[in-house]
Amino acid sequence: MATKPGKFMRSLSMQVVAKKFRRMNSMAMHLEETAATVPHEKDEFDHLKIRDVRQFALGLVFVFSISVCTAMLNNVVKKTTVPGFRAPAFSLFVRSGYRILTFPAFLILHWIYDTIKAKLTNSSPQAMSGVFRDAMRLYGDRKVSFERFSCDVLLLATLTVVSQYSNFAPLFASVSTGCMAGLGSTSLVFVFIFSAIFLRIQVIATKVLGVFFFIAGMGLLVTVEVLYNPWPGWIQTIAIIVGAFLTAVYQLVFKIRIGGTTNLARISFSVSLFSAVTFVFTWPLVLVLRFTGMEEWDITDLPWEMLMRTSCTAWALVFLINLGVAWTNPFFTSFGFLMAVPFSYVFDKVWNNSTVSEMEIGGATLICIGFLVLVFGDVLSWSRIRSEWRTIRRNAALAKKNVGKTVQATADISKSGPQTELSAFRNAVLQAHRRGFSNPSHVPAGTVKAGKFRNFRNLSVVNP
Repeated sequence: MATKPGKFMRSLSMQVVAKKFRRMNSMAMHLEETAATVPHEKDEFDHLKIRDVRQFALGLVFVFSISVCTAMLNNVVKKTTVPGFRAPAFSLFVRSGYRILTFPAFLILHWIYDTIKAKLTNSSPQAMSGVFRDAMRLYGDRKVSFERFSCDVLLLATLTVVSQYSNFAPLFASVSTGCMAGLGSTSLVFVFIFSAIFLRIQVIATKVLGVFFFIAGMGLLVTVEVLYNPWPGWIQTIAIIVGAFLTAVYQLVFKIRIGGTTNLARISFSVSLFSAVTFVFTWPLVLVLRFTGMEEWDITDLPWEMLMRTSCTAWALVFLINLGVAWTNPFFTSFGFLMAVPFSYVFDKVWNNSTVSEMEIGGATLICIGFLVLVFGDVLSWSRIRSEWRTIRRNAALAKKNVGKTVQATADISKSGPQTELSAFRNAVLQAHRRGFSNPSHVPAGTVKAGKFRNFRNLSVVNP
């Protein structure tokens, strides 16, 4: 019997639809299995979140170490000034030679740590070739051309030289190292401004208030240098503000061009790489400044003791910063540089017997307030402060109410002592039944004293 064309086409179309549906279902199941087997991308900065007291204590250790090391470096430079030697560029040239050894020192320390750990855990140590290859992945998993790599390295090395010179040179002619440390910490303001412009971060009124505090404190410190440091000495304050500006530019360019990382091997490798480029390309600048009279130094009479002392201190500071970036929250590193301001004043008073004016104290205080407002501006909005204040008051009222109830309950219990023993006996009997005792006579001896519960005729109490 022949099949009608319409019925045949309908059955054929239904078969096609069913076949397509089965295919789509199998593809969906395959995608679900693939998504389940593919691991989620790990946040490289997740371990920097403060979750317990140990991480907070470690951050405080880094704050103290970075602040003390920075303050000591500033005061050592000023205290060990040698007559006939004023050469910030030459000093930075020597420092860059020390910083080249950052990555080799990291490899040695990593090998020692890995060897000891392998012996303690009876495992094989990690191959150093793998650590070296991981360190050279400066851009992470991104692939870049050699031209971009060369341009990035030269740009960042140039910014490093200029910013370090602007931050280091004023120490030779400043009135107070604390004043210079306070002006140097204003780089955080420039970082915030650049991030708002180029990285499109959220700008709220509280952080803008922190910027104004920073500017007010910076104005007071500049006024101190203008009043107490004769011309042209106070011009050095302009240089250190330029240095803070260029430090913020360096951080922004590094973030955009290379990217942030907490890998200690990559951080150490980048320090050694930029220091090597600085060491190679800085010596022509050193010679130009020497023969033009802008710097004073004699190759036959160099203060090697001062150079070695400041270079070792700066190298130790680099190690602390690298460890702080890799192990702790960025807040602690920034706060360490801020705390270098009061420590610089303390060391300047102890070593140089200098005096601090009220204007300097006011400027440093405004900068500290601006830092706290700028850093905690996300959680210190006026609405959040009002909400937290209402929560504190509500909790205090509830605590007061609970204390009153507890006091009243205690007074009621003291008035009804036998009833309290009665309740205790009833609870003991119920617990005995839950444990499997068949009758109340199996209640352990000594639970209550005999003769106290005459109203319960059916309950026999074992006398202790």
